[in-house]
Amino acid sequence: MSMIQAAERYAELEKSGLTIAQISARTGADEDVIRERLQLLSLTPEEQSAVKDNKLSYIQALRLCKHRRHEGRPHAGRGAITPTGANSGKP
Repeated sequence: MSMIQAAERYAELEKSGLTIAQISARTGADEDVIRERLQLLSLTPEEQSAVKDNKLSYIQALRLCKHRRHEGRPHAGRGAITPTGANSGKP
C-alpha cells in the first residue's frame, strides 16, 4: 500500500467519525504518521502521482504541504514548488 493509499484509508476512517487516536488504535499506526499521511491529500493529483511513482520524496511532499499551509494555501496552485527545484529563483 502506498503512502497516498494509506492516507486515503485514514481519511475514510476519519470521515466515518473516528479520531486520530482511534485510527491509530485500529491500524497500529503512530498518530504522527497518520497526521503526516493525511497531509499528503492536500497535494494535487499530479503531485500525489509523483509521490506514488517515487518522483517526489515523502520528505519533499511534506515540506510542500507545510510550505503551502504556512502561506495559507491548503492546495497547490500558482507558484508551487517543484520537486526538481526548478523554482530556485535563478534566471
